[in-house]
Amino acid sequence: MGKFACIRHEKDTPFCFIENNCLDSDLLNCPTVMDINELLQVAEHAWSPKNYHKDDPDHLDYYRYSCIMRFICAANNTEGYEKIKEMIAKENSMGCGAKMLVFQLDKTRKKHPFDFEKVFPKTHAMLSNGKFRWFLYKKDILRVLVGRGAGYSHRDYERRQVLKTWKYKFESFHELLCAVEASWVYKGKELKADDVLVDFDADLEPSQPGPKEPTCYGNKDDCVQISASDKPEKAVTALAITEEDGKSILYSGHHDGTLCKYCLDDNQHLWTKQMYPNVVNDFTESHEMWGHFHLDKTPGVAGIVIRPNGKSQKTHLIYTWTHIYPGFPDVEFKDREPSRVKCWNSDGFLKREYICDVGDDEEGNRAHPTISTVVFCELYREDLERWVDSMIVGLHCVATSIDWKNNYSDFDLETAQECGEGNILPFFEHSRGEPMETWREDIGLVRALAVCGRKKTVLSYGVHLGHGFPLAIVLWSCEEPGVPLCRFNCEQCRINGVAGLSVHNSDVILADCYADRIVAISVEEYGLYPKINVEGYGKIGNRYYIDEGFHGRMAMSGPFAAMANEMQPTVWIFETAKCASNSALDHKDGKMRAFYMKDTSYDENDRHRFSGREIAIGSVRFPEFGGNPPSMKKDENPSCMIGSESKPDDFGDGGVIALAIRGKWLVAGFSNGTLSRVELPKDFEIGMETDLSCNHQASCSSLPSDMWYAPILDFEM
Repeated sequence: MGKFACIRHEKDTPFCFIENNCLDSDLLNCPTVMDINELLQVAEHAWSPKNYHKDDPDHLDYYRYSCIMRFICAANNTEGYEKIKEMIAKENSMGCGAKMLVFQLDKTRKKHPFDFEKVFPKTHAMLSNGKFRWFLYKKDILRVLVGRGAGYSHRDYERRQVLKTWKYKFESFHELLCAVEASWVYKGKELKADDVLVDFDADLEPSQPGPKEPTCYGNKDDCVQISASDKPEKAVTALAITEEDGKSILYSGHHDGTLCKYCLDDNQHLWTKQMYPNVVNDFTESHEMWGHFHLDKTPGVAGIVIRPNGKSQKTHLIYTWTHIYPGFPDVEFKDREPSRVKCWNSDGFLKREYICDVGDDEEGNRAHPTISTVVFCELYREDLERWVDSMIVGLHCVATSIDWKNNYSDFDLETAQECGEGNILPFFEHSRGEPMETWREDIGLVRALAVCGRKKTVLSYGVHLGHGFPLAIVLWSCEEPGVPLCRFNCEQCRINGVAGLSVHNSDVILADCYADRIVAISVEEYGLYPKINVEGYGKIGNRYYIDEGFHGRMAMSGPFAAMANEMQPTVWIFETAKCASNSALDHKDGKMRAFYMKDTSYDENDRHRFSGREIAIGSVRFPEFGGNPPSMKKDENPSCMIGSESKPDDFGDGGVIALAIRGKWLVAGFSNGTLSRVELPKDFEIGMETDLSCNHQASCSSLPSDMWYAPILDFEM
């Protein structure tokens, strides 16, 4: 008992604990300093036997004495109490380990007449003076100590820290405290509360200070629920925000093929339409991996892009695509038609389709790959001698090419096109689905596309077929469509698990490590040939283990980007252009395998373990599952080591799986189909899009590289 550590911040100061006999877990833990009289009263209440027939709401009669962990919290520490409750709810839902409970004194409860300060004045003064003063009773040995605790649990010590050692089996806690009261002597002199011990009191700051957290623009109480759902087939798969008649409009796409339209200003549902057939039962690809939700492909709305209807800024068009082929499941795979991007008006009626046909695969069969990503930009049409609005589609297939030795100075467009179709397919946007020449280069499966640079370029990010590790980032010319300008080989860097991207002029950030890390990228446009540089990495630090965090997302609006991962309900906001120059970036780089453990584990000694939080300009903490958590499953026969409740399948951890940001609105979608929003400060309206477009400059897919049909296109030489 006493202040034996100060870990991440002043409030992170453990004060009291009781270990079990095996010394492998706590039976009681008071994680922050509190009034000693109150601590003893709450601990007595927490430790008192229950009448299991009448007063056992936590079903403690199912557990052994050593399988219950009690957290003690002060009555006035509302914030700490809520955090402990939230942590306990998540841990207990895992269905194994010690049963966790939190105890707090009811503010109306009458205080106990015992006064610790009067009975043990020296000990009270020592334990409440803010310095490291504590005592440890273990295996019938009592040690009274000064100075900061050491070791993994901060409960170890050096011999010089021990003031007095008692080898005695005390009969009561009162008897033990009497011994402590007589032990406050340092180097032969009585130790007083205001004495400063140079060897131990010079540094009272946190030993492992946490990151400088960015401004919080909203807690869970600030979030407004747009729509509530509790069905996994309604999982939110895509979001987009635009404007209509002066009001902010939200479109949400769902796993079951529906598209919903809402007015954000008054939280009104406008319509829901079935854009794709509901074949979720025939397409069970949403699942949990190691307890974490992962939706890698969907038969529903895989993506949404909003564009103005021609030159008009009064009405808009909705572009969507899906991951199933037309006619699924009635049409056999070998008889399928090409995938297509569909264009709808603002009332949800189909206007036209863009058929994505790129010829045959290497075996002579029709390739008909799945659509991965879609972006919009202007391309120069040499035959028309003008720039035209264009849609660029990244396809889930592989196109091999001539080895240009990473040097495109002698790239020949005609030679590349003679090799066959490529996996980047542009369309003339305002035609009736007229395709242009495909772009072909060895870029692997197209995972992401972005429109960047003042000189009008398109960035593509590709991964290997099979294991899915990053392959290359290629910069393409819009003035000469199909001509690559430069290439960055990802095999020489730490990039892995890209879940989204944001662009602002020549600056790009990737949502890496399943959106638990940003990668700042810059495109040098000056000189004869442009160059792609990885400027550094910024880790959020939520992903502690290798197999965690499979489903991440990023959204952008003007200069701002928002990033989240399904394992946490917090959204992190960045200013894209300022990330590359931030001093908190981790600039160490090299082959991914060399940094594998560093990038997928939690290392307290890594000074960059929270650098992404320092780079972020703000955060928003949504409630889990958007404020509509699923009901817990009751276990019929819980054992002594297994809880009586566990979380239902298919829902994951309750974090964000889809994002949209535009001006003051930030919207999050969840695995149960719930939608929530928060209103950001007016500063976020600066630099926002002036037209109706949304999601048109950057797009990223989570299509797998090894579990879905990904054809290798025919290569002719």
